[in-house]
Amino acid sequence: GTRLIRDSDIDQQHFEILLNGGKKLNSSLMNTLAAKIQLEAESAGQSPDFCVFLSWLGPIVEGAMQEGPVVGTFKLHV
Repeated sequence: GTRLIRDSDIDQQHFEILLNGGKKLNSSLMNTLAAKIQLEAESAGQSPDFCVFLSWLGPIVEGAMQEGPVVGTFKLHV
């Protein structure tokens, strides 16, 4: 079934990437996993003073992606 985690709808198809391995993870899945980590930490009474870094910085630097409205800019990610 579909799960809603902090306004992100995630279904089994998203998680199959993790099971099969060797594939690039999409931003929806990464955002959801980061949100899940944060929720579990908060539920366990741990400090919310941490962050999970997810960005397009690597692909921008490598030239695999171009800066723009979807990807953002180098400056934005740094």
